[in-house]
Amino acid sequence: MTLGTAGPGKSTHDGTQPPVGDATQPTTHATFWEHSMNPDPRLKKITEVIESLIPGSVPTCLSVDVKETLSVTGCVSNTWTGSPEGLAEKIFGALFTRSDSQEVVEGQLAAAGMTVGATALAATIAEAERYLERGEPELALARLRSDKPLPPCGAPGVMPEHLDCARSGGHRGACSDDPDYTEGPHECPALPEQLYAVATVGAEPSGVHFVGLYEEREAAADHAAGFAAFAEGLNDRYVQPAPGCPGEMLLELPAENQHAGTGVQLAVVVPLQVLPDPRAAEEWAAEGMATCMEYDDDYGKDLDYE
Repeated sequence: MTLGTAGPGKSTHDGTQPPVGDATQPTTHATFWEHSMNPDPRLKKITEVIESLIPGSVPTCLSVDVKETLSVTGCVSNTWTGSPEGLAEKIFGALFTRSDSQEVVEGQLAAAGMTVGATALAATIAEAERYLERGEPELALARLRSDKPLPPCGAPGVMPEHLDCARSGGHRGACSDDPDYTEGPHECPALPEQLYAVATVGAEPSGVHFVGLYEEREAAADHAAGFAAFAEGLNDRYVQPAPGCPGEMLLELPAENQHAGTGVQLAVVVPLQVLPDPRAAEEWAAEGMATCMEYDDDYGKDLDYE
């Protein structure tokens, strides 16, 4: 077998003219692993090893000649001409079965799906927390139940010159062209310190949805029990306290089709710690300041002496 380089006006490494090319072989350096959306690293490595036999060569100018030379006469009886990537694919096909390659691809897809699912879930929770911090629990719940950010309300302004409502759809209270407008804390119902969310995970890990939010865990468990994929053992396995983050919970996502090939493969109850309403804290601070500033006519006097 000989490996040669050929370019315009150049000869091959062994001194012969470059092959015209096998019609069944690719004429450019475009391999299966380059065109595949899920490349197999083993095929890429085999191709790179073949190309490295001529250090410093240009991969697009390489060709491979395999010759059968008769020991008696020294004549060449059979030849195979192709590219490094073509030879790599033949070696790869002989060493690895399709099921081996499929396992590699499926593993890559599962890892990618879990990454996408975790990223989407983190973004959903971050937006819900922002609504809770602003004192809008109804929008936080709506965001947890939605698989996309909440659209603006869009209600038309009172007068033609007024802009449409820019607050998130489903808000309570008055409309406003200020997307960050919120109602006063006295209009916000008090929230418990702990809530329980019912979450489902589809056959693909990216299909994570919040389907209910309850003050009592028993009520949340009753809702989750409506799914065949709910079990207390699985709940304890996939829902754990987040290491190093007191009060926060970690939801582990199962692999694709790990518990079910279609529909909901996992339903769990996730405890959620509710942060204090910052507006209420500001109101309490203002009330305390006002109390301190009230003047007492008798302050500093010895009333017993009088």
